[in-house]
Amino acid sequence: MVLTLEQDSELTTFMKIDASPDWHQASGSVDFQVLVPGDAASGVRGLLSRDYVGETEDGHLSIFKLCDNRITVRLQNQAGQVYLCSSAPITPDRWTHVGVNFGGTGGLQLFVDGSAKLYIGEITCEGTNLNPRCVTPAEALEAQWGLDGNNRPWVLGATCNFCDDDLPGSLSHPFIGSFDDLRFSRVRRDFSLAR
Repeated sequence: MVLTLEQDSELTTFMKIDASPDWHQASGSVDFQVLVPGDAASGVRGLLSRDYVGETEDGHLSIFKLCDNRITVRLQNQAGQVYLCSSAPITPDRWTHVGVNFGGTGGLQLFVDGSAKLYIGEITCEGTNLNPRCVTPAEALEAQWGLDGNNRPWVLGATCNFCDDDLPGSLSHPFIGSFDDLRFSRVRRDFSLAR
């Protein structure tokens, strides 16, 4: 089933997946297909988020499209945060597969259309508070944190910097486009085969 989100000025188009102990996963994966229309390709766009910036509990994860069209994943625990950024920007008006593995000895991994190549360095998105330092594969390998400890809901179609029951008040970076094949899993997956 394809889910298409068209944003309005009130940021009311998003999908909330309620908080549940089932989301407390020491390791696992999430993947989906995303299509960003050419007329919506500019700016930062939240894709999937279960986050509360500055909170001390473990298990915060957000996936978004940066201003330069790179897919980026952020994982946070009590010790800090890690950003992984895709090497190549996505192509607007074309379906793109995004896969993320988290927790366990494999650390944090990001795959975009089967590629695990990463951009390393800082990305500045003018006019936003989102200017990540994209880490090396070695640093990502050390981020072996899972999603356990986070009692927030998931949000599809926006960045949820302060995810709680005050939705949409706590949302930012609205997404315009379509999702398909959203899958959460308790196992890490080989997304290098996804194209």
